[in-house]
Amino acid sequence: MKQELIKIYRDISRGKLTKKEALDKIKTIKLQKQDKATATGVLLANSVWEPISLDILSKDQIEYTQQHIILCEISGVEEKEIKALLPDCKILSLQSDDQQSIADRYERYAISCFDYIRNILSNKPQGKIHIQIVIGNDKEQIIFTGLSGLLKTATFENPILTGQLILTDAEINAGALFLQLQENAKRFQDQDVKYEQDIRYVLRRKEIQASDVSPKIPFKDHGVYLITGGMGGLGILFTKE
Repeated sequence: MKQELIKIYRDISRGKLTKKEALDKIKTIKLQKQDKATATGVLLANSVWEPISLDILSKDQIEYTQQHIILCEISGVEEKEIKALLPDCKILSLQSDDQQSIADRYERYAISCFDYIRNILSNKPQGKIHIQIVIGNDKEQIIFTGLSGLLKTATFENPILTGQLILTDAEINAGALFLQLQENAKRFQDQDVKYEQDIRYVLRRKEIQASDVSPKIPFKDHGVYLITGGMGGLGILFTKE
Protein backbone atom coordinates (compact mmCIF):
# COMPACT_ATOMS: atom_id res chain seq x y z
CA MET A 1 0.00 0.00 0.00
CA LYS A 2 2.90 2.33 0.77
CA GLN A 3 4.24 2.16 -2.79
CA GLU A 4 0.78 2.78 -4.21
CA LEU A 5 0.40 5.94 -2.10
CA ILE A 6 3.82 7.19 -3.18
CA LYS A 7 2.83 6.76 -6.83
CA ILE A 8 -0.41 8.71 -6.26
CA TYR A 9 1.55 11.52 -4.57
CA ARG A 10 3.98 11.71 -7.49
CA ASP A 11 1.13 11.77 -10.01
CA ILE A 12 -0.45 14.69 -8.14
CA SER A 13 2.90 16.52 -8.11
CA ARG A 14 3.27 16.03 -11.87
CA GLY A 15 -0.27 17.11 -12.56
CA LYS A 16 -1.39 13.69 -13.78
CA LEU A 17 -4.09 13.48 -11.11
CA THR A 18 -6.46 15.98 -9.56
CA LYS A 19 -6.99 16.06 -5.81
CA LYS A 20 -10.40 14.43 -6.23
CA GLU A 21 -9.01 11.66 -8.45
CA ALA A 22 -6.23 11.03 -5.94
CA LEU A 23 -8.71 10.80 -3.04
CA ASP A 24 -10.87 8.38 -5.05
CA LYS A 25 -7.85 6.19 -5.77
CA ILE A 26 -6.81 6.18 -2.10
CA LYS A 27 -10.36 5.28 -1.09
CA THR A 28 -10.38 2.37 -3.58
CA ILE A 29 -7.04 1.07 -2.30
CA LYS A 30 -8.27 1.14 1.31
CA LEU A 31 -11.45 -0.73 0.39
CA GLN A 32 -9.43 -3.40 -1.42
CA LYS A 33 -7.21 -3.84 1.63
CA GLN A 34 -10.24 -4.13 3.90
CA ASP A 35 -11.80 -6.75 1.61
CA LYS A 36 -8.63 -8.82 1.71
CA ALA A 37 -8.46 -8.54 5.49
CA THR A 38 -12.04 -9.69 5.98
CA ALA A 39 -11.84 -12.41 3.32
CA THR A 40 -9.37 -14.45 5.34
CA GLY A 41 -9.37 -15.29 8.99
CA VAL A 42 -9.09 -18.02 11.56
CA LEU A 43 -11.97 -20.31 12.45
CA LEU A 44 -11.67 -21.90 15.88
CA ALA A 45 -13.50 -25.19 16.23
CA ASN A 46 -13.41 -28.33 18.30
CA SER A 47 -14.59 -31.87 17.67
CA VAL A 48 -17.86 -32.88 19.29
CA TRP A 49 -19.65 -36.22 19.27
CA GLU A 50 -23.28 -35.48 18.47
CA PRO A 51 -26.07 -38.05 18.79
CA ILE A 52 -27.52 -38.42 15.29
CA SER A 53 -30.53 -40.67 14.97
CA LEU A 54 -30.96 -42.63 11.77
CA ASP A 55 -34.58 -41.51 11.76
CA ILE A 56 -33.55 -38.00 10.77
CA LEU A 57 -30.96 -38.94 8.19
CA SER A 58 -31.51 -38.04 4.57
CA LYS A 59 -32.85 -40.80 2.37
CA ASP A 60 -30.31 -40.13 -0.36
CA GLN A 61 -28.44 -43.33 -1.03
CA ILE A 62 -25.57 -44.27 -3.23
CA GLU A 63 -24.97 -47.47 -5.13
CA TYR A 64 -21.52 -48.98 -4.56
CA THR A 65 -19.76 -51.25 -7.00
CA GLN A 66 -17.52 -52.43 -4.16
CA GLN A 67 -17.78 -52.48 -0.38
CA HIS A 68 -14.79 -53.20 1.84
CA ILE A 69 -14.72 -53.78 5.59
CA ILE A 70 -11.57 -53.67 7.71
CA LEU A 71 -11.99 -55.20 11.18
CA CYS A 72 -9.37 -53.88 13.59
CA GLU A 73 -9.07 -56.18 16.63
CA ILE A 74 -12.79 -56.95 16.84
CA SER A 75 -12.46 -60.14 18.85
CA GLY A 76 -16.16 -61.03 19.00
CA VAL A 77 -16.56 -61.27 15.24
CA GLU A 78 -15.02 -63.75 12.84
CA GLU A 79 -14.40 -62.85 9.24
CA LYS A 80 -16.52 -65.74 7.99
CA GLU A 81 -19.51 -64.54 10.04
CA ILE A 82 -19.55 -61.13 8.37
CA LYS A 83 -18.89 -62.75 5.01
CA ALA A 84 -22.00 -64.86 5.48
CA LEU A 85 -24.10 -61.77 6.17
CA LEU A 86 -22.46 -59.60 3.50
CA PRO A 87 -21.39 -62.00 0.76
CA ASP A 88 -20.65 -59.23 -1.75
CA CYS A 89 -18.27 -57.38 0.59
CA LYS A 90 -14.54 -57.90 0.83
CA ILE A 91 -13.17 -58.16 4.35
CA LEU A 92 -9.76 -57.62 5.93
CA SER A 93 -9.34 -58.73 9.54
CA LEU A 94 -6.46 -57.23 11.53
CA GLN A 95 -5.65 -59.15 14.70
CA SER A 96 -3.18 -58.36 17.44
CA ASP A 97 -0.03 -60.15 18.43
CA ASP A 98 0.22 -60.37 22.22
CA GLN A 99 3.95 -59.73 21.98
CA GLN A 100 3.54 -56.43 20.14
CA SER A 101 3.14 -53.04 21.78
CA ILE A 102 0.28 -50.72 20.90
CA ALA A 103 2.72 -48.59 18.88
CA ASP A 104 3.91 -51.57 16.83
CA ARG A 105 0.35 -52.72 16.22
CA TYR A 106 -0.74 -49.24 15.12
CA GLU A 107 2.13 -49.04 12.68
CA ARG A 108 1.38 -52.50 11.29
CA TYR A 109 -2.32 -51.75 10.88
CA ALA A 110 -1.65 -48.40 9.22
CA ILE A 111 0.66 -50.05 6.67
CA SER A 112 -1.85 -52.85 6.10
CA CYS A 113 -4.68 -50.37 5.49
CA PHE A 114 -2.50 -48.29 3.19
CA ASP A 115 -1.48 -51.33 1.13
CA TYR A 116 -5.06 -52.59 1.04
CA ILE A 117 -6.45 -49.30 -0.29
CA ARG A 118 -3.58 -48.98 -2.76
CA ASN A 119 -4.32 -52.45 -4.13
CA ILE A 120 -7.98 -51.53 -4.58
CA LEU A 121 -7.05 -48.47 -6.64
CA SER A 122 -4.31 -50.23 -8.60
CA ASN A 123 -6.98 -52.41 -10.21
CA LYS A 124 -8.53 -49.25 -11.71
CA PRO A 125 -12.06 -49.95 -10.48
CA GLN A 126 -15.17 -48.36 -11.95
CA GLY A 127 -17.97 -46.81 -9.91
CA LYS A 128 -18.11 -45.86 -6.25
CA ILE A 129 -16.21 -47.82 -3.58
CA HIS A 130 -17.06 -47.71 0.11
CA ILE A 131 -14.53 -48.61 2.83
CA GLN A 132 -15.41 -49.02 6.50
CA ILE A 133 -12.82 -49.45 9.25
CA VAL A 134 -14.26 -50.91 12.47
CA ILE A 135 -12.44 -50.30 15.75
CA GLY A 136 -13.18 -51.32 19.33
CA ASN A 137 -13.76 -48.57 21.88
CA ASP A 138 -11.68 -49.82 24.78
CA LYS A 139 -8.93 -47.70 26.34
CA GLU A 140 -6.11 -49.00 24.19
CA GLN A 141 -7.81 -49.76 20.89
CA ILE A 142 -9.27 -46.27 20.66
CA ILE A 143 -5.79 -45.16 19.58
CA PHE A 144 -6.50 -46.84 16.25
CA THR A 145 -9.01 -44.08 15.44
CA GLY A 146 -5.97 -42.32 13.99
CA LEU A 147 -6.50 -44.54 10.93
CA SER A 148 -9.34 -42.18 10.08
CA GLY A 149 -6.74 -39.71 8.80
CA LEU A 150 -5.40 -42.23 6.32
CA LEU A 151 -8.91 -43.03 5.13
CA LYS A 152 -9.86 -39.36 4.73
CA THR A 153 -6.70 -38.65 2.75
CA ALA A 154 -7.49 -41.53 0.41
CA THR A 155 -11.03 -40.24 -0.19
CA PHE A 156 -9.79 -36.68 -0.80
CA GLU A 157 -7.30 -37.87 -3.39
CA ASN A 158 -9.63 -40.38 -5.06
CA PRO A 159 -13.23 -39.20 -5.65
CA ILE A 160 -14.43 -42.75 -6.33
CA LEU A 161 -13.75 -43.64 -2.68
CA THR A 162 -15.97 -42.97 0.31
CA GLY A 163 -14.91 -44.06 3.77
CA GLN A 164 -16.01 -44.34 7.37
CA LEU A 165 -14.41 -45.16 10.66
CA ILE A 166 -16.83 -46.87 13.04
CA LEU A 167 -16.01 -47.00 16.74
CA THR A 168 -18.06 -49.64 18.50
CA ASP A 169 -18.10 -52.21 21.30
CA ALA A 170 -14.98 -54.36 21.01
CA GLU A 171 -17.07 -57.39 22.04
CA ILE A 172 -19.87 -56.78 19.53
CA ASN A 173 -21.34 -59.83 17.81
CA ALA A 174 -21.60 -60.33 14.06
CA GLY A 175 -25.35 -59.66 13.88
CA ALA A 176 -25.18 -56.30 15.66
CA LEU A 177 -22.12 -55.24 13.67
CA PHE A 178 -23.88 -56.16 10.44
CA LEU A 179 -26.70 -53.73 11.26
CA GLN A 180 -24.25 -50.94 12.07
CA LEU A 181 -22.33 -51.47 8.85
CA GLN A 182 -25.47 -51.47 6.76
CA GLU A 183 -27.06 -48.39 8.28
CA ASN A 184 -23.87 -46.34 8.05
CA ALA A 185 -23.21 -47.34 4.45
CA LYS A 186 -26.40 -45.39 3.67
CA ARG A 187 -24.91 -42.31 5.33
CA PHE A 188 -21.46 -42.18 3.77
CA GLN A 189 -21.12 -38.43 4.55
CA ASP A 190 -20.60 -39.28 8.22
CA GLN A 191 -16.93 -40.18 8.22
CA ASP A 192 -16.47 -40.75 11.96
CA VAL A 193 -19.19 -42.66 13.80
CA LYS A 194 -19.32 -44.27 17.23
CA TYR A 195 -21.81 -46.30 19.22
CA GLU A 196 -22.23 -46.07 22.97
CA GLN A 197 -25.05 -47.88 24.75
CA ASP A 198 -26.84 -48.34 21.42
CA ILE A 199 -26.75 -44.59 20.70
CA ARG A 200 -25.23 -43.50 17.41
CA TYR A 201 -22.88 -40.50 17.50
CA VAL A 202 -21.24 -38.60 14.66
CA LEU A 203 -18.08 -36.51 15.03
CA ARG A 204 -18.81 -32.93 14.02
CA ARG A 205 -16.85 -29.67 14.03
CA LYS A 206 -18.37 -26.91 16.15
CA GLU A 207 -17.21 -23.32 16.07
CA ILE A 208 -16.01 -21.89 19.37
CA GLN A 209 -15.54 -18.27 20.30
CA ALA A 210 -12.03 -17.08 21.01
CA SER A 211 -11.46 -15.76 24.48
CA ASP A 212 -10.35 -12.15 24.90
CA VAL A 213 -8.06 -13.26 27.70
CA SER A 214 -4.61 -14.34 26.59
CA PRO A 215 -4.18 -17.97 27.67
CA LYS A 216 -1.08 -19.28 29.36
CA ILE A 217 1.31 -20.62 26.74
CA PRO A 218 1.39 -24.41 27.18
CA PHE A 219 4.65 -24.97 25.32
CA LYS A 220 8.08 -25.24 26.86
CA ASP A 221 11.43 -24.29 25.37
CA HIS A 222 13.10 -27.04 23.33
CA GLY A 223 9.98 -29.20 23.62
CA VAL A 224 9.00 -31.67 20.93
CA TYR A 225 5.38 -31.59 19.73
CA LEU A 226 3.27 -33.53 17.27
CA ILE A 227 1.04 -31.26 15.20
CA THR A 228 -2.03 -32.82 13.55
CA GLY A 229 -4.55 -31.18 11.27
CA GLY A 230 -8.21 -31.46 10.44
CA MET A 231 -9.52 -27.98 9.65
CA GLY A 232 -6.62 -26.83 7.47
CA GLY A 233 -3.72 -24.48 8.19
CA LEU A 234 -3.13 -25.69 11.74
CA GLY A 235 0.59 -26.20 11.21
CA ILE A 236 0.98 -22.62 10.01
CA LEU A 237 -0.84 -21.27 13.06
CA PHE A 238 1.40 -23.21 15.42
CA THR A 239 4.49 -22.01 13.57
CA LYS A 240 3.39 -18.39 13.89
CA GLU A 241 2.69 -18.88 17.59
